[in-house]
Amino acid sequence: MSANSLPRKIVKKLLVPFPLLREYLQTLAMAKDIYTDQWAINNEPEIFWIRSILNEGDIAIDVGANYGLYTYNLSKSVGSNGLVYAFEPVPYTFGTLKKITTLFRLKNVKLINKGCSDNNGKIKFSIPLQKNGTIAAGLAFIDMDEKKRNIRLGMGEHSKIVTIESEIIKLDDLNYKNVSFIKVDVEGAELMVLKGSLNTIKKFKPIIMIEIEDRWIESYNIKRENINSFFIDLKYEIYCYFNGKLKKCDINFTKSNNFIFIPSNHRIIS
Repeated sequence: MSANSLPRKIVKKLLVPFPLLREYLQTLAMAKDIYTDQWAINNEPEIFWIRSILNEGDIAIDVGANYGLYTYNLSKSVGSNGLVYAFEPVPYTFGTLKKITTLFRLKNVKLINKGCSDNNGKIKFSIPLQKNGTIAAGLAFIDMDEKKRNIRLGMGEHSKIVTIESEIIKLDDLNYKNVSFIKVDVEGAELMVLKGSLNTIKKFKPIIMIEIEDRWIESYNIKRENINSFFIDLKYEIYCYFNGKLKKCDINFTKSNNFIFIPSNHRIIS
């Protein structure tokens, strides 16, 4: 049963008056989807490729960890001698993420209740509300002016939001021994995260996977070409995982939202 199936939508609506029970059941449901690979099969097939290229002892970064789908798989891939940094700024989502990592005993995961960008400080995040009144935590985005916010909410078929304040940091400010892989899914602000990671990227040349959706990046006045130029300057090549294979692609490829950027001299493509 998918996360957005009709039965789950009905259950979510019925559980609105019981937030603690809803959180508990949601944690179990998400944990089941993660453990059985159901969510990966249906929505994120790139996970199976990522498992094949990470090694025991690697260090990986998950920006926009949400409920832990990638965090879990990165943790299993890098093993007990590896480390995963998982960033999630939304308190409710972070709480569920923490429960899931505890449930799966992911002792090699460092959870960080912060967002990432190209500067440090505190910033407001807008979280869309679903029709049943619950938050669409996975769609939280850095707040913007009212006009842009309303346009964005309309594209996502939401009309109301709740606003939170959370700390943001630059990935460059953390002291890493090494970094093999970075995943960024932050609802349109991916380029900001990348700019705050520039020194880390230059130093370690990690494989990077980001989500690109035009409707979200354009709400921050970002174009695909801006992202493309960022990686061209770093001598990275663009790939997509499509139909079970890693394929070289163009920045305007539309059959996948997940783009994988690999250094041109990386061992897996050289």
